[in-house]
Amino acid sequence: MENTNTVPKISVIIPTIGEPRKEKLNNLLSEIEKQTFTSREVLVIEGENRQGRAINKGAVRARGEILVILDDDASLGHDNVFKNMAEVLESDRSIGMVGTSVIPRPDDSSFQKNVIRQLSRQYCPVRIR
Repeated sequence: MENTNTVPKISVIIPTIGEPRKEKLNNLLSEIEKQTFTSREVLVIEGENRQGRAINKGAVRARGEILVILDDDASLGHDNVFKNMAEVLESDRSIGMVGTSVIPRPDDSSFQKNVIRQLSRQYCPVRIR
């Protein structure tokens, strides 16, 4: 996934607590491998109980110009997510952050579904290019 000879455009930071979430993390890593945007590195920050601290540790190690923060149980949805995000950021240098829609999965807990319902991004239209 990581080419150490060139500086990646995107650094993907994934905090995880480790073994209890290994299957979900592996699913996400498989989805990342399928992304059409290949100038990336993936930094899995394992064992840090505080998500913000884990993200900060990843950011310090990141070499990419764009930081993509993903939960270890995220699902990307399609193969152009990174490409679309990078294109938006590069199209207008005044944009500092982009996000994606958050759509609950059938196997999400009722707590997760409640949290997702409270995020306004779930109502933003999804454009797949």
